[in-house]
Amino acid sequence: MSMYYNSTTKEIRDIPDSLIEAWSLANNPKLNHWAPVPQKPSENAIWDGSEWEIPTEPMPSTISARQIRLWLVQNGFQLSQIDSAIDSIEDITTREIVKIEWEYAPYVERSHPWLVPLAQSLGLTEEQVDQAFKEASSI
Repeated sequence: MSMYYNSTTKEIRDIPDSLIEAWSLANNPKLNHWAPVPQKPSENAIWDGSEWEIPTEPMPSTISARQIRLWLVQNGFQLSQIDSAIDSIEDITTREIVKIEWEYAPYVERSHPWLVPLAQSLGLTEEQVDQAFKEASSI
């Protein structure tokens, strides 16, 4: 017995291999609608009616200040690098605002306008920032 899916109805069903073989020998048109279900690639994969989909982790919109600092240190950054990047902001008001955000905010918002330019000054791309948020959220 094997798992088969119907390409028309999107139904999944256990069908005895002997029945599939009989359909094949008899040239039964039912066989045209049934195909073997591919092996499930991972435990969390979900069948969408034609293939397995592996759900992606949602992007955390915020992480704690502690989480991002731990992530930075665990990934080879020194907190003094962040301080230097903030100190290099030319506009005094912007520099002071970013410094307050970095020092006093209890969390970091992924959509905050200063995050990307600050990350870029550390050599991080937006994709790496996304990955940092995902990894830091589990610390």
